[in-house]
Amino acid sequence: MVLHLLALATTLCLMLTLTQLDQDLTFPPCHYALEEPNGLLAFGGDLTPERLLAAYSKGIFPWFSEEEPIMWWSPDPRGILLIDEFKCSKSLRKFARNCGFKVSVNLAFDYRSLMHAQLSLEMTLVHG
Repeated sequence: MVLHLLALATTLCLMLTLTQLDQDLTFPPCHYALEEPNGLLAFGGDLTPERLLAAYSKGIFPWFSEEEPIMWWSPDPRGILLIDEFKCSKSLRKFARNCGFKVSVNLAFDYRSLMHAQLSLEMTLVHG
């Protein structure tokens, strides 16, 4: 119980120094992100396709736990793979072939965006 209250107090203190997102789809500049925890930039908002696209286009992504507000992150440094310049080593190729993971780029992205938009609309109709 004490640890839960301490975690809640820590979260509330962080939220006092963070930007709370509203209906506007703008984000604070990434250089406003906290150093500790690394990259925490804002909280709140929603996960509409429009907001996600606005965030992803600036290198910002949501990461949060159930029962918590949506937290938006832009860590420094970020790992970016430039597809045109990426060279896959033989050992990585072998690992990728045998590990059971599947890597894809934009596979069914339009379908997932449409499903998310439909779910958002349904939730608005139910709660609106």
